[in-house]
Order: sequence, then structure tokens, then C-alpha cells
Amino acid sequence: MFYSGAFDPWKIILQMIGMQCGYYIVLGFAFLAANIMHDRPVSTSHLFSAKHLDESTGIWSAAFLAHLLTAFGMAVLLRHIVQRAKKCLDFGCTAYSFAILATLVYDGELPTTWIYWLVQLMCIIISVSLGEFLCMRKEMEEIPIGYFNSGTVSTGPSGSGGTARSPGGSPLTPS
Repeated sequence: MFYSGAFDPWKIILQMIGMQCGYYIVLGFAFLAANIMHDRPVSTSHLFSAKHLDESTGIWSAAFLAHLLTAFGMAVLLRHIVQRAKKCLDFGCTAYSFAILATLVYDGELPTTWIYWLVQLMCIIISVSLGEFLCMRKEMEEIPIGYFNSGTVSTGPSGSGGTARSPGGSPLTPS
């Protein structure tokens, strides 16, 4: 959990792979739920095509809902995979950039509808902001330094530590 400061490219690559896999898993389940609610057939093209976010198709509301749910899922993934508030923007934008690249490859062209870009921008903002908030909450948790065990304070796994004493100098006893 604690940042060591050492550059580890394999860890970064694995985190990116984890974020991308998590993105498509969450998006897949979100599209499944949205399409079941709207009584629409489910297709893998929902994951990669931008045509589902075109307001003229009539199914863009289900796609919008799926992408919105995915943004919240991505925030949770950022919290558990990246674990650093400072890195949420990098990993969040990278995951969505790869998703846009996959859309470009699948459709053969960049999406031209304004709603696609608006939804992507909104999802990036939601996932990164909420991811940073969740990571900051985790980073701000109290770090346990020791614990009371039979009148002694343990400072580590070895159990070394002295007897806990009150400010007056008398030994403390656990309640």
C-alpha cells in the first residue's frame, strides 16, 4: 500500500491490464443490465462500437446508463488496483484512451457524435474524481503503530516493546 518510490514498470503494466479488463467486465455487466431493463438484445458490439451512443438509434439511453454505471465501477477499481490518489488521473485517462482506441479499431473511424464525446468526458471526470476521493479516504486512515497486549505495546511483528505507561509513569492496563 505504501509508496516505495521505486519505478516498477511491470507493476504499472499489470495495473493497466487490470484496469482495462475491469473496465470491459464492468461495462459488459452494465450493458447486460441496461439491455435487460430496456428489453433489448445483448451484443458484444455494445462494448466497442460508438454507434450505440448515437441519439438517433433510440437505444442511446441504455448505453448512457451502462457507461454511467461503468464510471462508478471504474472509481472502485481505481481504489483497489491503483491505490494512490495521485495516480488516478493517469490510470483513469489511460483506461478510457484505450477504450476509445478500441472503438476506433472496431468502427474503423473516430466517433463523430457529440454525445459520445460528452459521455466519455463525463465518465472520465466521474471515475477519476470519485476514484481520487476513495483513494484519499484510504490514504487518510489511521495507521496502527502498536496495540495493547497484556500491558505491553507491540511495535512490530517481533513483539518487542516496553510496558505502556501513563503520563504519570504508572503502568497502563488494558480494559
